[in-house]
Amino acid sequence: MKTLKMPGRNLSVIDSADVAVIGGGPSGFSAAIAVAREGSSVYIIEKNGYCGGVAAMGLPIQGFDDVEGNPLVRGIAWELYRRLVEAGGALKELVPCRLHNPYAIIDPHICKLVMEEMLKEAGVRVWNHTTFLHTLREPDAHGEIFVKNLVVGGKGGLYACKAERIIDASGDGDAAADAGAQYTIGRGPDGLTQSATLNFRLSGIDFNTLGAAVHENFSGLFDTHDMINREAIFRSEPHIMVGLRNLISEAKLHSDMDIPCDYISYITGINPGTVCINMVHVHHVSGHTLQGLSTAEALGKAQINLLVQFFREWVPGFSQAYLSDISPHIGIRETRHIMGEYTLTGDDIRSGSFPNDTIALGGYPIDIHHPEKGDVTLERVPPYGIPFRTMVPKRVRNMLVTGRAFSADHIALASSRLMATCMALGQAAGVASHFAAADKSGIEHTYTVETIQNTLESRGAVIRR
Repeated sequence: MKTLKMPGRNLSVIDSADVAVIGGGPSGFSAAIAVAREGSSVYIIEKNGYCGGVAAMGLPIQGFDDVEGNPLVRGIAWELYRRLVEAGGALKELVPCRLHNPYAIIDPHICKLVMEEMLKEAGVRVWNHTTFLHTLREPDAHGEIFVKNLVVGGKGGLYACKAERIIDASGDGDAAADAGAQYTIGRGPDGLTQSATLNFRLSGIDFNTLGAAVHENFSGLFDTHDMINREAIFRSEPHIMVGLRNLISEAKLHSDMDIPCDYISYITGINPGTVCINMVHVHHVSGHTLQGLSTAEALGKAQINLLVQFFREWVPGFSQAYLSDISPHIGIRETRHIMGEYTLTGDDIRSGSFPNDTIALGGYPIDIHHPEKGDVTLERVPPYGIPFRTMVPKRVRNMLVTGRAFSADHIALASSRLMATCMALGQAAGVASHFAAADKSGIEHTYTVETIQNTLESRGAVIRR
């Protein structure tokens, strides 16, 4: 790759606060509100024109409860859900599901607006259309790294931002990696990451026709996963569809359609006759690189017309369906795993481990969208605790990493990357960063984990079983 030297330049400082949050997705949103409510100043650096991230894609919020309906995540995440219900942007109750655990069906556009309201009410400053580019770091005598300034880009060029504490909620660990934190990518043996998905919405669907077809022939052409709620499909009630593998096989056999997924996957929307299609699979994605992300977007969009055609021609009730929305960006499930003081492992979550420094709970199934093929592995796990140490990157002392880039291996991340879980991590990161900023000392010296835990519980979060 060719290089170009840029002359030295002075950057205008556009903001300064106790805490900077990089990324306004679900985890960054929750982190910033937690910081502000505890009394520290905070701003968000957000590359899009809105906050919300994956919550603005049309997917349900998953991870609130375990399969039996026992709470795993409450606090700010649950407050967002209840505010969405009040605004007409979510169904009033969680939808029960033996396969995916209870989940909240939301409207992505109303979610953007409600998040904006909550951030404004909390006093969080949001820099939209602003991209994090670089950390300006200061190593100490022991080789530990402190980040005091950020370089960001947007309209007008490059700017600087200041903060005492940094929360990396970029999803890819961009700030932590730039600051010098160690990381791995994807799964251990080959570094491949889970497939990426570009969601889109279809409207104009006749669920009665679909339900009748599935009811009459669910053991044949219209098969479904054994653990999904078939009765909800029969009765045209809210549901997640996982199935119709036989129908896809039939379409592949009798047409030239190269369908990218081995099964049909969609989530019904809050508006009648709408679904969010979760079937575009882009493999071998490097979502943490400029080239990889750009290529993934192009490959994802190239699959949409084919899938729309497939649904219209092959799926009962979809003959009049039309494309009503495309997610504003492709959904990246996995990139960097920032190496923290502790790494959450597949063994930890399979055994239902609850470390002493637990600050958030998980319990969603291990959900791996395989990089080599259009299939998914779902493996149920018991509720488990996520330790605070997973958010503390080695060497970088005034930064926490929240969201899907926190320190977890490929298996553990496949369970803990859900929106509600990431919001719980974000709230914990926000509370911890407030305490750290308040006494101006390094993250590891400011307070006990018990202080974080007690504060989280007093704010409605769930951290114990």
